[in-house]
Amino acid sequence: MGGAGASIAVTMSERLDYFGSTVNRTARLQNESEAGEIVLSRTVLEGLSVAALLEGHELAEDTRDLRGFDAPGTFWRLTAPLPEI
Repeated sequence: MGGAGASIAVTMSERLDYFGSTVNRTARLQNESEAGEIVLSRTVLEGLSVAALLEGHELAEDTRDLRGFDAPGTFWRLTAPLPEI
């Protein structure tokens, strides 16, 4: 799933947890994915190694209101091809 950026890491009760708007946005993007899809944020999509991996694949841009954020979020969907039966 597709988010990258700053976050706060905290260990509570011997468990590592992450907080921050990057974590929240990534969770919201995860909720937007359908079966067989990968949802990518702009930050992840523009990463050099990711761009090279996605070369030749079709991506669909989508924009939705994301709970907890003032502005709509734009993301890209990469859908796996359906297997032949």
